[in-house]
Formats: sequence, structure tokens, C-alpha cells
Amino acid sequence: MTAVMQLVGGKNAGKTTLLCRLTEELSGRGLSVATIKHDGHELEDERPGCDTRRHRESGAVWSAVSSASRAIVVEERGLALPELIRLAPPVDVLLVEGFKREPLPKLLVARSLADLELLPQLAAVAGIALRAELRASGGGLGLPDGIPVFGVDEAEALAELVLAVGARAGFGR
Repeated sequence: MTAVMQLVGGKNAGKTTLLCRLTEELSGRGLSVATIKHDGHELEDERPGCDTRRHRESGAVWSAVSSASRAIVVEERGLALPELIRLAPPVDVLLVEGFKREPLPKLLVARSLADLELLPQLAAVAGIALRAELRASGGGLGLPDGIPVFGVDEAEALAELVLAVGARAGFGR
């Protein structure tokens, strides 16, 4: 069973940084980790002139490039999170950045009070990770009871949350 956890929050809340810290922590424990990221803008990461981009500019709707150690696949269509999960390799942990409207367990990453305003819009919040500047503001944040609160620097404790909660909602192959 693969443990699945989404990291959600506002722009620049620290989702990517925390996802990378969790990936390091979990892989350091000998677990295999895969990641999926939602891009709220038009995804554009292929440099001009590279072969796969030239293939797509020529009309290809699917393009792949592979070497001895890496493969990259590009499709000219968006994929919903369930499709991406089905395409993911068999791993111990799948960390998802974004896709906040999906029903999977979530870790809300918050840098500001505006990030915490997302809480009522989210389903299945399993934990809240506060950036230091927000955590320093004290207990007057009005956080709901029953949702554990961590600092974003508590990678070990957050990894335990991912493994415990993510495994209950995980998916099998």
C-alpha cells in the first residue's frame, strides 16, 4: 500500500520546500518516494529548441525522451490527479503538491493568516505545518481542534504523520 499525502497552501507558503524536506526524510529512512505537482499556470519547462519541444511544436501530442538513467514524458493534455496517481510507479510514499480540491489527506502549509483561511475550503486536513513567523504569533490563530499542528522544520514528526495518515488513505497496485 502506498501512503499518499497532499501538501497544500497559498503561493509561496513553502509547499515545495517542505515537500523536498519530507522526501529527504522519508528516502533517508529507506522508503521510495514519488511526487506529483500541480501547476496553476501554463506548464512550460522545456527549453526552446530541445528535441521533445520541437517534436510537440511539429504536432506531436505525446513525446518521450529516455537515457540510461532518466525518462521524461510530455503529453499535450492535462491529467487529473487520479490519472497521475495511476501512472505513478509503485512506491512507498506519494507526495502531492497542490490539487487542493481533491479528497486525499492534506497537510496545510501556512506562512500567513491568509493561508489559514483556506482551512474551511479543504477536505481531509490531516495536519497543519506553520512557518516560523506564523508559529511565533502564538496560540491566537483560531485553529480547529483535533488537527495536529507542527512547525515546517519538524520533518521527522511530519514524516510520521505522512506514514500514519497517508497509509490509511493510500492506494494499492
